Amino acid sequence: MFPCVGMSAFARRRSGGVIGDVRNVSVENRPRASVVIAAYNAASFLERAVASALRQTLVDIEVLVVDDCSTDDTLAVAKALAAKDPRVRPLQTLRNSGPSVARNVGIEHARGDWIAVLDADDAFVERRLQTLVQLGEDAGADIVADNFLFYSVAERRNLDAGLAESDETEELTLHRFLRGARPGAQEADYGLLKPIFRAQFLKHTGVRYPTHSRHGEDFLLIIDCLSRGAKYVLSRRPGYLYTTRDSTQSRTVIDYEGVLAQSAALRGRSEIARDATALGLLEDRISAIRRLAAERQLHHSIGERDVRGVFELCLRNPHALPAALRWGLQKVTARATPATA
Repeated sequence: MFPCVGMSAFARRRSGGVIGDVRNVSVENRPRASVVIAAYNAASFLERAVASALRQTLVDIEVLVVDDCSTDDTLAVAKALAAKDPRVRPLQTLRNSGPSVARNVGIEHARGDWIAVLDADDAFVERRLQTLVQLGEDAGADIVADNFLFYSVAERRNLDAGLAESDETEELTLHRFLRGARPGAQEADYGLLKPIFRAQFLKHTGVRYPTHSRHGEDFLLIIDCLSRGAKYVLSRRPGYLYTTRDSTQSRTVIDYEGVLAQSAALRGRSEIARDATALGLLEDRISAIRRLAAERQLHHSIGERDVRGVFELCLRNPHALPAALRWGLQKVTARATPATA
């Protein structure tokens, strides 16, 4: 285990505390892209994420692995990878503070023209950065995202795409993003997308990941960017591999109550409060998250045979009762269906 120690007071104010190198880089030797990986207890799978970044056809990159004070050998793994490839730069937060703080550390230390976020349990397709950087430059965009494929570690294969696949690109305005940023729709929640950001835009606006949030922070960051005039372009070609939560490699556990609270708080933001369409789309998102949270809690209570928990959930959450009825109907139908040979 590695101790989490700080650096100067100035660095702590700017990045939340970090161990690492801050280099003054001229325009001539600035990398085209910086890949920021926030890592916490990721020693067993970090190498896959870093390797996918280093295999990019866009070779003029750097990979910043920000260890969020892990209790395993995450930092040691990052240092070993850096010893093999100088494009890898290990950093460490002052204290365990969550992915938002760790990503902000990476952003502060990034030297590239573009900044790409990669979760420690996910991976890139080989041409991803080259494709997105080119698209961003051609479109004059500040944010560029692509489609993603769900990936099963257990089966070691790619599954379905999150969005409908095509060769088309589209611009995501605030309304278009809010319309797609909700669970239970025909496509995956747009809040799951992992865009790349023009570094100059983040530097100029000062937009960073919200440090009060450990879940749903990607959604909040995009809202902040769009509110400050960012041009957001989406490609429907898959380039990101999103590890499914049923894989042992994924450590993601969603705090639905927290996500609901931060989405509800957006009602008070002036750019949404005065925009009836945006406010309505935000209410749709809140309702969809409540429904999903009820369904997940219901399945958990049923799995635990917690009858009282099911009853109480149905009383306090209006979305739980329809989910319970659907589950019961499925059980009755399954019992009534004769088994096939």
